[in-house]
Amino acid sequence: MFQQWLLRPVLQLLGRLIIMSQAQVDAIKALTDQVRKAKGEIVGKIADLEAAIGANDTAAVDAALLDLKAAVQGVDDIVPDAPVEPPAP
Repeated sequence: MFQQWLLRPVLQLLGRLIIMSQAQVDAIKALTDQVRKAKGEIVGKIADLEAAIGANDTAAVDAALLDLKAAVQGVDDIVPDAPVEPPAP
């Protein structure tokens, strides 16, 4: 009787930890997929820029460069930059 009383909360806690761990694994997988997708988009924008440069199409180069900058900024914005400390006087 005593062992069941003691074991039940421990088993419930273990069950919750397993569920939490799976949720964390799922979140990590989702973020990994997001990063891979972003990488593919950026590589695509670089290819567009290279093609526009190769075609010597100034308007297309400008547009491709703007698209690439936006894609890179979007990835950079995922994690906020650390605050910059002012230099000591």
